[in-house]
Amino acid sequence: MGMYFGITFDGEKYPEVKKRLEEHAKCFNKKLEMHLMVDLNILEIYFKSMDCSKVDRVILYDYEELGNWENFKRLSNLCIKYGLEYSIVKKNIDLHSDVDTSLPYLCSIT
Repeated sequence: MGMYFGITFDGEKYPEVKKRLEEHAKCFNKKLEMHLMVDLNILEIYFKSMDCSKVDRVILYDYEELGNWENFKRLSNLCIKYGLEYSIVKKNIDLHSDVDTSLPYLCSIT
């Protein structure tokens, strides 16, 4: 059994975010390993130094923590580069399409 790799970039909300991501992980019978990140460069260092095959999914609570679309695309590309799936738990945007469109695909559009 793998685990969820939870990330947050907001140190002040870390306890709240960790609790919400733990609740999310419990719904899928997964263990959560939570990490406070300074930026995406640190996240890439983590990915380089760990065994990514033990991670089932990278989860971020709120996409707004990334700040902008470019950082969101970078997160997506990092996950793709290291063979990791990702999810964003808090969904307060609606993307509508006639066909099922994955976030990694949307992030690859330039």
